[in-house]
Amino acid sequence: MHPGKKLTLNLKSCDSNIKMSISIKTFLYVKDNMEAFYTIISGGSVVFFSLLAVLIFIIWGYFILISAIIGLGLFVLWIITLIDCIKRDNKDFPIGGTNAKLIWILLLLLVRNIVPVVYYILIMRDRK
Repeated sequence: MHPGKKLTLNLKSCDSNIKMSISIKTFLYVKDNMEAFYTIISGGSVVFFSLLAVLIFIIWGYFILISAIIGLGLFVLWIITLIDCIKRDNKDFPIGGTNAKLIWILLLLLVRNIVPVVYYILIMRDRK
């Protein structure tokens, strides 16, 4: 790369095409010093950082949506297992002895993340 030549970048967005020319010297400086990226390339950086912000917002939105779906599913499973545990007789629990129902109810009320899954695998699935 020669310091006197120009590097042309074409940025395409939804509503317009932006053409930007940067000298190779400026490009190499930016490549070496990324913290100064915004101040050196002022013309196209707004578009670049806007598109980057939108991309991060979309990825974060999908993360929140997937987390909400998983959380709702675990909440529904917790309600179903709690109702099943309350309706069962103490003799219907294969493990736990005479206080099995009380132990499972306390576990379901106190540890809500993994215990409904364990209860479903150990107790409810055997019944069906």
